Amino acid sequence: MAQPEFKNTRFFMIFGILCLSSFFIFGVSLYGSNLYNKSFGEEIKNKGVHVGPVSLENKTNAEAEGLLDKKVADWKMSSSILLAYNEKQVILPADAVAFRISDSLNQAKEGDNPLLVDVKQEKVTASLKKFKNKGLEKSLNMDLLLHQIRETASILASGQTVLKLGDFYAEQNLEPVKVSTAKVPLEYEYFLLEDWVKALNGYQIEPGAIFSLREVMEKKGLQPKDSDDLALLASSIYSAVAKSNFEMIERNTSRELPGFIKLGFEAAVDPDEQDLVFQNPNPGSYILDTSYKKKMVTVSLVGAPFPFTYKTSVKKTVYDPRTIVQYDKDMDPGAIELLQAGEKGVLAAVFRAAYDGAGKIVEKTKLSEDFYPPVPRMEKRGFPIETATDGTSPADPVTADPGSSTDPGTATDPGPSTPAVPGTQGTVTYPPIPETRSGDIARKRLNDSNTQSAAGQNNVQSDKGDKQE
Repeated sequence: MAQPEFKNTRFFMIFGILCLSSFFIFGVSLYGSNLYNKSFGEEIKNKGVHVGPVSLENKTNAEAEGLLDKKVADWKMSSSILLAYNEKQVILPADAVAFRISDSLNQAKEGDNPLLVDVKQEKVTASLKKFKNKGLEKSLNMDLLLHQIRETASILASGQTVLKLGDFYAEQNLEPVKVSTAKVPLEYEYFLLEDWVKALNGYQIEPGAIFSLREVMEKKGLQPKDSDDLALLASSIYSAVAKSNFEMIERNTSRELPGFIKLGFEAAVDPDEQDLVFQNPNPGSYILDTSYKKKMVTVSLVGAPFPFTYKTSVKKTVYDPRTIVQYDKDMDPGAIELLQAGEKGVLAAVFRAAYDGAGKIVEKTKLSEDFYPPVPRMEKRGFPIETATDGTSPADPVTADPGSSTDPGTATDPGPSTPAVPGTQGTVTYPPIPETRSGDIARKRLNDSNTQSAAGQNNVQSDKGDKQE
């Protein structure tokens, strides 16, 4: 049987067809997806493409968009932006920033590209209002603050990012001015006060810093002594601070208003317990400018202008003193001897008002209520002569309790009295009125017995208008 003839031409033809088919299949599998994506708009991100912190290498637009959506969602769940002002922090709501993912992808080129973000200013403003400082927003460079929020969100910064509002103060480059000034005239020369005033001149109160007069004096090497000098120094500083937006932390008053201090502006300080403490709530520093010249102490706060102008006013209510009577059997009937003249008491309500540029009151707050109780008038009298009436017999004077008085026209404490002191027959003593302090120290309101007098008791006089400074 004849063997079939081997034909080289046909073999090479079939072999070539098989090779071409293999190469075609391999090429389609390798380059077909890229060719398809280019033909139908599904672009593949080249090597090294980043949008924000996210790598989009070898990702299609759809894949890149999905990846960015996931990264943004994860960031909103695990991270936050905090606004810090003094010791308080407010979390910026997640919906305050809006990510423009599609625009970011369309503008992306090889290399690093920003993740585009929009910040909703109304959301930021709402967060600033939580600090309860009406002048804060006007004090800030909002454009700079919004830019920083945008940058923080764009890089998807992990964890908590704290933005200190003091870094965005709009007035940092303005010329410092005297934002508040108080002048206290002196009747005498006070040498300790003069030395202290010179030592405190130029003291800088940093943003958010708490000022304690006793601590500052100790830092300056000054020894605070319980004296009129210390009372004048503290009251002068407080008078200037009261006409600013500084926040009072501790302020005290004495039982009696010193004659050299204006009503409503006393600040009692002693080396051991009482202090004058306040805080600078502003994003900028302020200088304490103090001087002692020609029997006058001048204290000013120097720094960036406040958003508002602050003025103080005092409303006072006057209380007439009670009359306490001591009967003496050795005195002639109807005779009166004055033991103590007595002094009127006063309640001073101090207010601070903030005015805008148009002179309109934006906010009015009560700074304090300073109460200086009345000093009772004390008299010694002879027992009155009682006359007989129809149907009755003359009776001895009512002396069962010589320590109490029901004499018409005199005021006695409606509360219980303590027994008479031995050796002073008929004298009635009363529990002392507790010392009242202002500031953040707990205060006791006047009881109805102090503000609403019974027949023959205190007369109360209230000023109708406020005195402004």
